[in-house]
Amino acid sequence: MGLKGLSCLVEGAGARLLVAAQPPPLPLPGGAAWAAPGAWRWPLPDDLLDRGIISDGDPQALQRLARKMLAGEAITVVTLGGSLTFGRGASQMGQTDWVPQLRSWLLAAFPGVEHVVHNGAVAASPSEYMAFCMQTHMPAGRQIDLVIVEYAINDGGRPWHHAHPRFYERLLRRLLALPSRPLVLGLMMHSFHRHQSTNFYTGGEDQEETLMQYYRLPWVSMRSLVYHPMQQGVEGFRAEDFLAPDKIHPNDRGHGYVAQLLARFLQRALAAEEQRQLAEAWRAHWEHQRAAAVQGAAGRRQADRSAAGLLAGVQPPADRVADGQAAANAAAGSAAIAAAVKAADTAAGAAGAAAGAASGGGAPALHTRFATADALALPPPMLAGAEALVAELCVRDRVLMIAVDANSSSGFRWEDKGLPGRPEVRAVTDKVNARLAIRISTVPKAHALPPLLHRNPFRLADVQPDVPEGLDPSTAKNATHAAVLLWYTHSHYGVGTGQATCSGGCSCERQALEPHIRGLFGTQDHLHLFMVTRSPKCVLTVQTLPGTTTGGHLFRIKGVLISSAAAVAGRVPEELYWGEDLQHMPPQPPINFNDGKGP
Repeated sequence: MGLKGLSCLVEGAGARLLVAAQPPPLPLPGGAAWAAPGAWRWPLPDDLLDRGIISDGDPQALQRLARKMLAGEAITVVTLGGSLTFGRGASQMGQTDWVPQLRSWLLAAFPGVEHVVHNGAVAASPSEYMAFCMQTHMPAGRQIDLVIVEYAINDGGRPWHHAHPRFYERLLRRLLALPSRPLVLGLMMHSFHRHQSTNFYTGGEDQEETLMQYYRLPWVSMRSLVYHPMQQGVEGFRAEDFLAPDKIHPNDRGHGYVAQLLARFLQRALAAEEQRQLAEAWRAHWEHQRAAAVQGAAGRRQADRSAAGLLAGVQPPADRVADGQAAANAAAGSAAIAAAVKAADTAAGAAGAAAGAASGGGAPALHTRFATADALALPPPMLAGAEALVAELCVRDRVLMIAVDANSSSGFRWEDKGLPGRPEVRAVTDKVNARLAIRISTVPKAHALPPLLHRNPFRLADVQPDVPEGLDPSTAKNATHAAVLLWYTHSHYGVGTGQATCSGGCSCERQALEPHIRGLFGTQDHLHLFMVTRSPKCVLTVQTLPGTTTGGHLFRIKGVLISSAAAVAGRVPEELYWGEDLQHMPPQPPINFNDGKGP
């Protein structure tokens, strides 16, 4: 029924509605283009996809995103994670992995709206790297609306005092402090590798979900979506159906499942927001019509009953009860309602004043709205010492190639495992006594980059310091050292050993590099932390050594990070010293279950 129909509701009762102003517009249900299901190659039913949507998080943050999308505005989505988000396992990375599939759904669901989906993932990286270098993986000059974060496998299964959960929280805090207040959505993937987590309860998902709950963030779970059908041998959910041979990365079909799960999450949010807007519009229209009824009590009651019936079809049951009571009050006349409201306000004011006087000040706020407008609005870190840390400089990819001193290096070669526009450059060797000399600056000022970086032909954005809004690395200028983090690859297979030394104008303790992971059957990037004295002309040299515990000598270097903040007393992330196997972790005190009180 349209506006004209509503204006004639009370004609039969012998009353007339005098419309004083144009009523608010009413959105039409089911008319949104987002309802397009998407041309999925292996479609999954909604009730199955709903199993994988575990939490919607803070409703206000989700409504803000859905409202913008329903208004026809373009949104910017950023995906951060490891190789599963980068696209590994897909037959054509950049085309058949879940990120481009999700982009295709967005563009099909909103014809003519240029939504942007930016893939900032780095293969094999844990959250430590992204927590330091997040800004360099964001699209330049765009307001971020949604960030999808995937690190459950690469961070998985470590104790709370390990680097992975601490840096995952640091990453969340940096994302939530962005000026655009993006919705941060956790994508929890699950490894089915026989040496890692073939059961339901093993992996990094539960820890990361705890952090998502702490910050009231939404998350979806592939484990919850696929585990039971997989155990039952349902076609399409056997390991060979949706996983690559390594049983970790999804194949094209598995990537499609991920994209459908994320699309379903957005569909539900859009449907809920459209329903909310529709209910609000009908309620506003009803109030307008009721206020415009100037004669005939019978006509007013008939209008209220008719409008309430319309509203009941589009609003939650709790609202129906409240509005039914409001309609009953309306029958007593607008003057009585106004008097009741005035009396209630007076009573509330008196109660508030009394409570304030009793407490010695203003009345305490029983409910504090959770907000992410700025970093100060965030709760304190859940994990001690998990305040955000940034790197002023993240030397990687093409910049790493420029920073290497070819005259002082030998035995290493360059490999690019990335895609056009998304390079994954690394220096690789399988030789003993290979050397890689990297020229860096460890001075505190962000602009004091090595001279060779100023002369390079690439864009300035390639070497921009990774400093978020309002955070100046020069606050650590009194520190005598900078934290240098060598970004290189650990693995269970075929890796050798090495060392790192400092020369030129800087000095550091010799660093032993042992990339063999004994307790993890896979490959994982690692940040090796050490302190280097300040110098604008520092040379970090990595050299491979004859020793090996795997029978091989493979060594892969992906970059160098420089952080002043991580060198300040009380902020040094010492958990990075412990390594993937925690072999250097200080012993934990024994647990006394009796607590000295006997059985």
